Amino acid sequence: MSMSHDEITAAYRAHAKARLRGDTAEARRLADQARMEGRITHLIFTTTLFGEIVLDHFGDELDRTALAALTKRLHQRHRDDDRFHPLKAEAMVKAMFDQRPQVLMEIAQAEQPTYMWAVMEALIDPGESEEAMDERFDLAEQLGREWLAGAFEAPSLAHWRTTAPGAAASGREEVNPE
Repeated sequence: MSMSHDEITAAYRAHAKARLRGDTAEARRLADQARMEGRITHLIFTTTLFGEIVLDHFGDELDRTALAALTKRLHQRHRDDDRFHPLKAEAMVKAMFDQRPQVLMEIAQAEQPTYMWAVMEALIDPGESEEAMDERFDLAEQLGREWLAGAFEAPSLAHWRTTAPGAAASGREEVNPE
């Protein structure tokens, strides 16, 4: 059964609401129903929601005291789970602020959603209103569009373009390395 973009978006939002409200049974049911596991689009949705929540909580500059308090809360909340490492969650937050983003390469991609959800669940009030959650999702989608647009302007992708950004305006032609 194929789902439209709007149906997928609605499923991801419903799943996120259930997770953020602590309804793990409903979140699991929705994830299974929409077959979210392994979908790159769900990882992208989760990552942009994580980014929105982290940036909303910490602001433009990462406050190390606030981050230490969050890490301590995560340690206390997950102290009975030997598989959970609060410093990995902390690293995920730091990566949102370009502080050692390469550390994401040290955290297995399959583990990253676990840490993102742990951080989001710690930062969001489970009683947040429906309207506030919907606004949060809208902001996350906007952030995702900005990140995607920025990714295509990244210098590391310059070799994929036939002209460098701004080259046409300067009359300078970029040589394709192929």
